[in-house]
Amino acid sequence: MKINIINKSKHSLPGYSKISAAGMYIQPSLEEEIVLNPLEQKLTNAEVYLEIRKGSETQILARKRLTANNGVTVGFGNTGRK
Repeated sequence: MKINIINKSKHSLPGYSKISAAGMYIQPSLEEEIVLNPLEQKLTNAEVYLEIRKGSETQILARKRLTANNGVTVGFGNTGRK
């Protein structure tokens, strides 16, 4: 399946870290470091845009170690097209 990707971030395109990887890593496009206080929430933008076919979805998930070690997670991680 071909997926059109527009990358407006300062990072390289998402890619698999190894051949057996199930997902790709994307990074937020930050102008400055974000520091979160306890229970504080902030929105970020990766500035990576995917064109997905009708009936498909993508999922944005936090890395397991980031969540376990630091309590940082991702909200509203599903994107879909009806």
